[in-house]
Amino acid sequence: MNYKLTLALFLVLIVLIGLPIAAARPTYFAAFKEKYNTSGTKLDTCNTCHTSGGGSPRNLYGLAFFDSGHDFIAIETLDSDNDGFTNIAEINALTFPGDANDNPQSNSNTNEKPITTATNAKKAPGFEAIIAVIGFFIIVGFHRKYA
Repeated sequence: MNYKLTLALFLVLIVLIGLPIAAARPTYFAAFKEKYNTSGTKLDTCNTCHTSGGGSPRNLYGLAFFDSGHDFIAIETLDSDNDGFTNIAEINALTFPGDANDNPQSNSNTNEKPITTATNAKKAPGFEAIIAVIGFFIIVGFHRKYA
């Protein structure tokens, strides 16, 4: 295998690994925080729309937001998680509109804005990093075997 082909395969691998990261939509999250003034609150996390952080599958609120064409106002009167409270009521109470177990009735401190400290935590390298390293060694191995 020649050097150019090895380099091309490595670049393709990097692009494929980077696609899920590039597909993230932090602009939607920023728009949500600005519209509903949720910065520094419990809702200042990707769990507002995702099941376990950004990049994970969308929760029911995130799916409704996607289905509405990314229109927050269109889904305010919906009850995405079917817990008996509209999305806007849950947002105003600082509870997750996509989690039926978290609602204004279950939240005892609805007037407080708890600060979320987990947003500044460093994240460990993910599955994509492991795939990148394995892919790199496979490409180097092919290069050495066929060079």
